[in-house]
Amino acid sequence: MNYCKLYVHSDADEDVMDSIFDAGVDLFLTPYAIVGLIFRNESYIFDANPEADTYALDRSRYYAELGVDPDADVSEEKFKSCVSNLIVWLRARTECVIASCEFEDYVIQTTGWNWTPEQPLPPPKSLQ
Repeated sequence: MNYCKLYVHSDADEDVMDSIFDAGVDLFLTPYAIVGLIFRNESYIFDANPEADTYALDRSRYYAELGVDPDADVSEEKFKSCVSNLIVWLRARTECVIASCEFEDYVIQTTGWNWTPEQPLPPPKSLQ
C-alpha cells in the first residue's frame, strides 16, 4: 500500500509545475525515502464535460506517482501522512489535487476532501 497516484490540475506550464512539485517532494517525501515523479496527463481533456463523473480527473493536466524507495523501511502510516501533507501543500498552489490510492478515506479525513461520486468537485479554496 505504499503507492499513490495524484491527479493535479494547474494552468502552470510544465517547467513551473515541475518546480512546484519538486519543492513539495523535497519538503514532504524525500526526507522519508519516498519518491515522487510528475508527468503531463496525456488523457487531459480541455473542454471536459462538467456533468461527467470523471470531470475532475479529465481536467487534470498532470499526474504524479508516489512510492517508497524499495531499499527504505517506511511504515504505511508514515507514507499516508507524508502523501496527505503533500496533497494539502499542493492544493494551496494548484487548482485541484485528487488522490487515487487504497487510502482515499484517510486522504478525506486528513485533507478535507478527495473525489467521490457524491462530491466530485473540490470545495471552494476558502474551505480547503
